[in-house]
Amino acid sequence: MIVVRDVRDLERCCRRPVVALGKFDGVHRGHAKLLGAVLRLARRERAPAIAVTFDVHPDSLLRPHQVPPLLTTVEEKTAAIRAAGVQCLLYLEFTPAFARMTAHEFAAGFLSRRLGARWVLAGETFRFGRNRGGDTDMLRRWGPALGFRFRAVAQATFGGEPVSSTRIRRVIAAGEMRLAAQLLGRPYAIEGLVEHGEARGRGLGAPTANLVLPGKLLPPDGVYLARAAIARGALRPALVNLGTSPTFGASARRLEVHLLGFTGNIYGRRVRVHFERHLRPEARFPDAAALARQIRADVARAERYFRTGR
Repeated sequence: MIVVRDVRDLERCCRRPVVALGKFDGVHRGHAKLLGAVLRLARRERAPAIAVTFDVHPDSLLRPHQVPPLLTTVEEKTAAIRAAGVQCLLYLEFTPAFARMTAHEFAAGFLSRRLGARWVLAGETFRFGRNRGGDTDMLRRWGPALGFRFRAVAQATFGGEPVSSTRIRRVIAAGEMRLAAQLLGRPYAIEGLVEHGEARGRGLGAPTANLVLPGKLLPPDGVYLARAAIARGALRPALVNLGTSPTFGASARRLEVHLLGFTGNIYGRRVRVHFERHLRPEARFPDAAALARQIRADVARAERYFRTGR
């Protein structure tokens, strides 16, 4: 997949493309449905398939006090869209000038003249242009005169409700990691560099890797069952604590990963944690001995879960 940040770089490799428009935060099941529709249409038309999105969330410019936490970093978004199979990914720079563009200017100036779109596809609730003034009906009406055709893709649903980035944020914020995985189509994951911590886990019988937290949405503080990969290696069963270690006094929020049955040194390496299940809330214990007993119980529950699935 070719990844570009200037539409001019697409001219030689993605002429007259079939285009998917969206924010693609989370690259969830709804996005997968849209990208799948684009790929099928591109094969039929013998045209390149391209996803077009923004380099930042538009609210970071339009409503900086209301920017939602991200579900995916740029690297994660790129990897997920690449896995979907499109040939090109264009990250548009969301500037004040772009934000002032009217809906018709976006359709005529960008989609038609600059991108040379053959087909444009977007979710049925897609809005665009200044003050979100454009909708899918406008693209459907304007398209033929501008040289492209438009199709709205119905939202994916799960449990009788639409799958959306907003819904997934709400689910993760509630610690419902199983439901989050069902909406995303994969477990929610956090990746970070392993840094030196205070080495308390080793003294408590469960050595942990302390991850530098990424700039994306985190679930509530607590203990989680997870699977973790070191430097994109094989997934290993893990027990994860997210929080501030209240037993030892409040500290900075951190993610501590105990890899079951693993004893190697991984300082300075990247670890990716795939959350599977919330086990219990983080709690303050009367002393280190009481915490150690709870950790042993948590490890036993984790080992049973990964052995039996319960």
